[in-house]
Amino acid sequence: MTGILTYIAIFGMVVIWIVGWMGISMVVGSFFELPLKTTCLIGALLGPLGFMLTLIVGFLENGQRFAPAANYQTVSTEPEWDPFS
Repeated sequence: MTGILTYIAIFGMVVIWIVGWMGISMVVGSFFELPLKTTCLIGALLGPLGFMLTLIVGFLENGQRFAPAANYQTVSTEPEWDPFS
């Protein structure tokens, strides 16, 4: 009986480890709007490294959002000529 309880305890610890890191990676991935399935899989398989990978990918993918405003073109709200006005 002792052997079976040991296997159950080890399996339980592994499940808690996987679900915990998967949840943390999922929260961080949703903050960066990354795909949910991929983020959960990375967190479950890699643990703390998956969390760091999610952060790195999130910063790299969303780094373009925080680009300076000089790179964007302005759109005029006043048309130069409108035949229907």
